[in-house]
Amino acid sequence: MSLGASVLPVFEQLGLLEEIERISLPSRSVEMYNRKLKPIGGIDQRAHKTLLGYENYIFARPRLYDLMLKQVPPEKISFGKKILTTEKENRVHISCSDNTSYEGDILIGADGAYSGVRQSLYKRMDDKGVLPSIDLENFSIGFVSMVGVAKPKDPDKYPQLKDTFSHFSVVVGEGGRNYAAVSVPDNQICWGLGIQLSVAEAKDQQFRNSE
Repeated sequence: MSLGASVLPVFEQLGLLEEIERISLPSRSVEMYNRKLKPIGGIDQRAHKTLLGYENYIFARPRLYDLMLKQVPPEKISFGKKILTTEKENRVHISCSDNTSYEGDILIGADGAYSGVRQSLYKRMDDKGVLPSIDLENFSIGFVSMVGVAKPKDPDKYPQLKDTFSHFSVVVGEGGRNYAAVSVPDNQICWGLGIQLSVAEAKDQQFRNSE
């Protein structure tokens, strides 16, 4: 996972920027290859801090989860919840599939573009005429991605792991497939596999995501 100038100011205001830097490596470039591992291009990111004020930081996603969970008392977090309905009058009221319900001041739909929470928010905004029309459109391109983090590797065998910056490599394969490998702290390598979907496949995936 990566964070850059568009969101790092928020972490800085929260006093967490140094923590982000501690679990990350700065990204200097993205190198792109064809399926035969021949270089076909890249993205130079070396000037980002000068131009934008912040580096692009790359890290293993679980490290961010751990960092954010440390900021919240454990009793404030619930797992395994599926929200069925949301209502809003003076306060937000949500009902879950396990017959529990909760009230609060703010509901944030950060659980997927086609989630029940997001669709409930969109419907309420649409009824009030304040939802941008673009948010009612389907995504023009659909992807399915699988990502993971490998166990720590031997830096003598993989000397790139000794560098103080991240190595970000992408292989653009055939049939809409792509593959990525990224070095992160603690001698780990993040990997990703992705495939671009057809229109019909994308619609089916939207239904799956809503569940």
